[in-house]
Amino acid sequence: MDDLYEQLKTELVRHESLTEEEWEFIKAKFSYKAIVKSDFLLKQGQMCHSLSFVCTGLLRTYSLNEGGSEVTTHFGYHDSFVVSFPSFRNQHPSFENIRALTDSQLLVIEYKDVQDLFNHLPKWESIYRKVIEEAYACMEERNYILQMLPAGKRYELLIQNAHPVILQKAQLGYIASYLGITQETLSRIRKRLTQITF
Repeated sequence: MDDLYEQLKTELVRHESLTEEEWEFIKAKFSYKAIVKSDFLLKQGQMCHSLSFVCTGLLRTYSLNEGGSEVTTHFGYHDSFVVSFPSFRNQHPSFENIRALTDSQLLVIEYKDVQDLFNHLPKWESIYRKVIEEAYACMEERNYILQMLPAGKRYELLIQNAHPVILQKAQLGYIASYLGITQETLSRIRKRLTQITF
C-alpha cells in the first residue's frame, strides 16, 4: 500500500514541493479503492463525489450520444487522475460514465476533503490548479485533433503520444470512438500502417 501512496506523492510534488507534514496532511485525505474489470466507478446520472488517482489499471470515461452510441472521451491510466469534472465541481448528476477496462487500484479523495484542503493547505490550491490545467490542455488538444486532422493522422498521433496501456488494453471500438471514427475505419488505418511498416 505504501508504494501506491508514493506514486501519488511523486505526482503531486511534480507540481509543487511539499514538506513531510504537508504530505501527511494530504495523504490522510485519500483512501484506497480497488475496482475490478467492467465495474463502474461512476454511472451517468450519479453524482461524482470523488477525484481518483489511478495507481494501476485502465479506466474509460464515456457518454452516450443521441443515437445511443458510446463516445469515449478519456482514458485514465497509472499516474493520472479520473473524474467527471463538471459533476464533481458543481455537485450535480454526471452525464458521463467511468468504467474499469482492467482491474484497477485507485487512491480516492472525496469532494468535501478537497474543499478542506483548500481551506487548510495553500499549496493544495496550486497543485489542484495545475492538475486541472493539464487535463484541460489535453482536452483542448484532443478537440483540435478531432476537428482539424484526418483520421489517419489522429491514429498516428495516438500511437506517438498516448500511454502504451491504451493501445495494449483498450478494445478497438473504444479507441475508434475516442478518435471520432468508426471501428471499420480504424481497422483500415491499422492495416495500411502495418503494410507501410513491413
